[in-house]
Amino acid sequence: MNKWHKFGIAAGITGSAAFITYLINRVIFSTSVSFEVTQTNDRQIYNWRFGDISYRVKGSGTPLLLIHDLTPVSGAYEWNKVFDELAKDHTVYAIDLIGCGYSSKPSITYTAYLYVQLIEDFIKNVIGRRTDVIVTGDSAPIVIMACHNNDTLFNKLILINPENFESCSQIPGKRMNIFRKLLNTAIIGNSIYNMSVSKNAITELCQNRLFYSKASASVINALHETAHLGGFGARHLYASTRCHYTSVNINKALAAINNSIFIIAGDNAVNMEHTIEEYIETNPVIESAVIPRSRHLPQLERPARFINQLRIFL
Repeated sequence: MNKWHKFGIAAGITGSAAFITYLINRVIFSTSVSFEVTQTNDRQIYNWRFGDISYRVKGSGTPLLLIHDLTPVSGAYEWNKVFDELAKDHTVYAIDLIGCGYSSKPSITYTAYLYVQLIEDFIKNVIGRRTDVIVTGDSAPIVIMACHNNDTLFNKLILINPENFESCSQIPGKRMNIFRKLLNTAIIGNSIYNMSVSKNAITELCQNRLFYSKASASVINALHETAHLGGFGARHLYASTRCHYTSVNINKALAAINNSIFIIAGDNAVNMEHTIEEYIETNPVIESAVIPRSRHLPQLERPARFINQLRIFL
């Protein structure tokens, strides 16, 4: 057997393995969304310049924009248990940020500035009025930057378990840039992504970070579906967040904001006591409250307590 014959066999095996991996990834993506557990009949579309933005709107009264966390499993589903109740007193908008949920998931590098633009444009072109904003986790720094950039669009800011300053300030280095390029490749990137958002991985995430109590199967299924909506394009946001392209230093912006700012934290959220101290030291007018027996998503875990606390702030 000559070397060219051996090379041909090796190439054939490699090609077959790559094709099988591609098929496995495609099956995972298609089956993950087949039950439509997060689908609703009231979704509307805002045709933004970088893609279609899915959102829900309901109610009447002062506008209230709900912005979910910035992770692959995040989407407007995060607000399902409080959406209708909030709509009794407000015109409530629950948005899927670009790269998340039912919104477009283009093959681009997602940055904090991209999301600042989206939030400003959505308020200007869809809501059309100054609005209160409730935002979770890693999306909180982006709202702070948007408010600092144009405070005429924002009224009160309510931050749910906001990202700490150290995480906000991380920047992508050479290694992260290489890793992002690897994640953006079709076969390897999709394989890494599917392992990162498998049901087992999401169950572990729920246990260690998102919920104080055990997450129900329906919640895990919803998060798993959310992570796979939009097909292979879902991995691009993961690549950007994982490699710190969505991070932004908020110290100066937070200190300069004159808007009313409130922090709602789960009493078991990771290092949240220290994070609240950081925020208040930077802007002493910030107020905070803690919801017992909850972690990162009190709006899903303790919706009644969450609503009661919101009514005090709003």
